[in-house]
Amino acid sequence: ALEELAAASDVPTTLDVRTRENVGMETAMAAYATVSAVLNSVEHPGPNTRAVILVDRDGDTLTVSVEVEGAVGTVVVADFVNVADRVGALGGRLTTAEAATGATVVTAVIPCGQ
Repeated sequence: ALEELAAASDVPTTLDVRTRENVGMETAMAAYATVSAVLNSVEHPGPNTRAVILVDRDGDTLTVSVEVEGAVGTVVVADFVNVADRVGALGGRLTTAEAATGATVVTAVIPCGQ
């Protein structure tokens, strides 16, 4: 589903999924919601706007990182309240940061379901 989401986005996106293990339905839905929220929050993507999505599992934790660079507008952090609540309800956390390059990085660390 993440491949389809990335392909349909107005933001050129690179997707790097480093695990194909089952993470549980709720975890997978929270990961999808995270990526969707970030890609949809980019205001006015320009010709240099790019997103890189990294999905990796370490033990019982799935990490989803979305880095957006070159946005003409901004990534609207207020759009992440609902997804932060969803990730938090599973015992995870959602963080936002600015990379040294000026890119916005949104990371969700989500416990995997049984």
